[in-house]
Amino acid sequence: MKKLILNGKLKGSSLIYSLMISLLVSALLSAYLMADFSYRGLVRKTYAELNVQELLRSGLSLALAKEGLNKVDALAWQHKADSIWITYEDWGGFKLVQARASHFQEQGKLTALIGQKLPSDKQGLILSDEGFPLVLQADTKVQGNMLVPGGEILSERYEGKAFTGDKPSPKQIHRSKKLYQTDFPDIPWPVKTILDSLQNQISSAQHLVLRDSITQNWDADLRMIKVRGNLHLAEGSYQKKIMFMATESIEIEVGASLEDVILIAPSIKMQSGVRGRFQAFASDSLLLSDDVQLQFPSLLALSAKPDRPAILEIKTGCRIEGAVLFYQPIDFTPPSTLRPQVRIGTRSTVYGTVHVAGNLELHGVVGGMVIAKGFVLRTAVGTVRNHLLNAQLWEDRLAPAYAGPFLFANTQHKLLKIYHHERKKLATTWK
Repeated sequence: MKKLILNGKLKGSSLIYSLMISLLVSALLSAYLMADFSYRGLVRKTYAELNVQELLRSGLSLALAKEGLNKVDALAWQHKADSIWITYEDWGGFKLVQARASHFQEQGKLTALIGQKLPSDKQGLILSDEGFPLVLQADTKVQGNMLVPGGEILSERYEGKAFTGDKPSPKQIHRSKKLYQTDFPDIPWPVKTILDSLQNQISSAQHLVLRDSITQNWDADLRMIKVRGNLHLAEGSYQKKIMFMATESIEIEVGASLEDVILIAPSIKMQSGVRGRFQAFASDSLLLSDDVQLQFPSLLALSAKPDRPAILEIKTGCRIEGAVLFYQPIDFTPPSTLRPQVRIGTRSTVYGTVHVAGNLELHGVVGGMVIAKGFVLRTAVGTVRNHLLNAQLWEDRLAPAYAGPFLFANTQHKLLKIYHHERKKLATTWK
């Protein structure tokens, strides 16, 4: 009897042990299968994400390689499960490109700003040939190829002090040709259309002071803030797809932060210490007080009307990364006119390009390219033509990554900026 009971216990225990082992094996097998399934799914998703990123990079390459970009609004490409959509949009002097890509169920998007490479024949210093040689005074320094009237550079004393700068070598100096209207391109026509018709377009508030923050997404509709009269940007942060327009003036105070926005008004003024990255378009005056700092790619542009005095002035201690453009039909600025249309003050630096269809008074530094109808220098005695005093021109300080606004025909395009918030979204969030 005891033996039967013992055998029964042993058989029961064996059955329990067998069931436990079976359950354990099943659990391990299930876990393995689930892990394998998850791993394979993760691999597929990671591959799809990487493929979409590669498609987006290919989309940007297509956008940069596209000829006749000014005439193209959209571009699409599809091959089996891969698709790319590219849309172009004018954004001030540049082009805004939206690239969207998909691979099976994965999608992504990227926003980028595209500029224009400089023409190969427009590098260094170019002055119009009007019979006035270039005169260097005091501590002026010039580096790079130069096209100057008569191919001649002179050095003189100033207030009894001998010229102490570095005179360019004869190999760098070439005779300039007479510059014509096409050598000084106007601001992009969509902006010029707005600037020339502000009074007709705007019918809102007489005066507006903004202190709130506004942030737009690049794929959102353009937000236009219009003012009949004066607009003051006093405080707050304003970013991306925003265009500010005023029929009289726009003033930016130091408490306002502007990134990638556009300003359009007859007169624009920036207070001392303003910092940001934006494009400003004016027709009467564009004035920067001391210590204004604008990051690349920024654009300061003044499109003056014929027979109307206009001034673009950058005072002391400013740093501008981008392009400075003054346009006026050059037939309305005869050689005898000694009034400066653009002034760059002492300790101010422009890293980029300076285009002046008129007279440039330069006391600061240009790290890049200058093309101007002429220089003027105001002294206690009077004003003289094509004189540089304590100015510096450094062709080799133009960054290799630099590209300017769309001003010239038949030049290549260049990627300026991929917006970081879009790039982070691309790496972490997928629709």
